Amino acid sequence: MRTLGINQRAPSGTVVATPTSQLAKYGVKYVFHIAALQGVLGHGYRCNLEVLDDCIPAAFECFAKLSSQEDLESLAFPRLGAETSEEPLADVVTKLLHGIKHVECAR
Repeated sequence: MRTLGINQRAPSGTVVATPTSQLAKYGVKYVFHIAALQGVLGHGYRCNLEVLDDCIPAAFECFAKLSSQEDLESLAFPRLGAETSEEPLADVVTKLLHGIKHVECAR
């Protein structure tokens, strides 16, 4: 990201898309970096589940902007926060699906 001139510090909920290099051979054109981590003293970084409500719509907005300029077909979300939030996986997935459903309803 540094080589692209992108500031490495971003407010929670920010989404930045960067072109891929090695993943391009698998058809992956961009990686969407989502600022959902929060530093916790004595524990390192944890996913802030509260900002996922902001991150999901921001990722779709970023995708829409890029797909208006080039051929993009899909957007995949990993298990954001499932490993670092200390929340049960089902709760994280429910939070992600809620964010995705909210975007679909807003259309």
